[in-house]
Amino acid sequence: MRGKKSHQPGPAQGLGIPGSAPWRMAALSVCGAVLLAGCGSSGSDDDPDPPKELACDDSLMALDLGDPNAKITSVRAVSAGDALNAGGSVFRPPTEVKVASDFCLVQLNVGPGNPGPEGALSTSPGIGIEVWLPAPKAWNKRYQSFGGGGWAGSVAISDPEMVDALYVPQSLSAVDQGFVVSLTDTGHKELEQTGSFTMNPDGSINWTLLEDFAERGIYEQTVKAQAIAKAYYGEDIEYSYWNGCSTGGRQGLMLAQRHPQLFDGILVGAPVINWDRLIVSELWPQVVIAPKQ
Repeated sequence: MRGKKSHQPGPAQGLGIPGSAPWRMAALSVCGAVLLAGCGSSGSDDDPDPPKELACDDSLMALDLGDPNAKITSVRAVSAGDALNAGGSVFRPPTEVKVASDFCLVQLNVGPGNPGPEGALSTSPGIGIEVWLPAPKAWNKRYQSFGGGGWAGSVAISDPEMVDALYVPQSLSAVDQGFVVSLTDTGHKELEQTGSFTMNPDGSINWTLLEDFAERGIYEQTVKAQAIAKAYYGEDIEYSYWNGCSTGGRQGLMLAQRHPQLFDGILVGAPVINWDRLIVSELWPQVVIAPKQ
């Protein structure tokens, strides 16, 4: 059993938090989709009145997530053979893919976001999240969160007509294996990967979106997806995993330190850590070669 869920960061000791329930973590230093084996238990056998499952329709749209800032914005049933329009990004061009299995695609937004002028990269309605739910008979009772790359960000995750091109292969593979899958734009939609969303138009630091990118986005991605899965299937998830490479690796390490109770296994590949030094080192070559003024 996991410890009590909490969003209050605490001092890290190794990869756990003092006082938290014991847990086990599987970690591989690779990027790409893998089949994760069970390495812990998170289900509950003592619920005397489990919730009834929901359908992939308006009944799921009306689900109360217990958070006034959270709202499900889109629910659609995807059938085997359907084509998904994957929006482009700096990582992958726009593409269209056909799915191999039925699933329910749920999109939601978790505010409050950061208000501002229309079109500004620092303006955000909140954290965009997608949850892919396999057909009930195909569900393997497991859940897998995917981490982001670079500065994350995605227009597609909040667009009911598209999915994120970066995650399509991994997400479809995981859903075909029976996993519930979740993705997040970490609270912003910048695709150019410049980090411009971290600054407000007046030059001040956009602390709201920095926090959403650094930690809050992946926390909300996980707890909201787990709640939606429980409501949709009418039973608890048995095993939960994190799968992330690069920025997703950093996210996985942060989750291991601050929220170990959320996962039974964490897959960390090529973690991009020490951002205060990393970003400066990326900029320094440009400073060196820039023409002297």
